[in-house]
Amino acid sequence: MMSFEGPDQDNSGVSSAQWVSYEWIESRFHISRTQLRYLVREGLISPVVDQPEPCLSRQMVERLEFILFLQRELGVNKAGVGIILDLKSRLEWHVQRKM
Repeated sequence: MMSFEGPDQDNSGVSSAQWVSYEWIESRFHISRTQLRYLVREGLISPVVDQPEPCLSRQMVERLEFILFLQRELGVNKAGVGIILDLKSRLEWHVQRKM
């Protein structure tokens, strides 16, 4: 998967900032504003709503990175991405419940 590099990073290479602007995301991940809006419209990612400029939380950036990996590296279509994200969420819920 891609490494998320930003001005503020933790040891994993993921930005430690609370949220990241669409402009930075577009530049880093080579994705257009139209594509970002589509992913929001489809419910695959959710923007931070209490900020003046569109931005994503750290968690949503990690989710976006996973979506782009599925599409670009594995060739998964948008419908398949939705199914995989749902299954991933369910699996994580079950794992958390078992702990």
